[in-house]
Amino acid sequence: MPQAEWEQHKDRIINHMNDDHVEHMIDMIHHFFGTKPDTAKLVDLSSEGFNIQTNEQTHYLAFEQPCTTPREIAKEAARLANFAREELDKAGK
Repeated sequence: MPQAEWEQHKDRIINHMNDDHVEHMIDMIHHFFGTKPDTAKLVDLSSEGFNIQTNEQTHYLAFEQPCTTPREIAKEAARLANFAREELDKAGK
């Protein structure tokens, strides 16, 4: 099976998320899993979702649909982060 386009950029995507989007990952964990960690780190991703490690454990967030390009992964990560932040804002968190 041929390698998906995003796979050659996996390390860059992980580093970018960990360098620039920790607060978004914390929001996602807070909303989707009901716990607000002090820190979050993207440790792995696939075309179907990603694993975010917190102090307590590793959480898996599934994408709405499989992603085949780095741009699709970026859009899906942004969608999840925006949804989480909007829901947290509605709840006053």
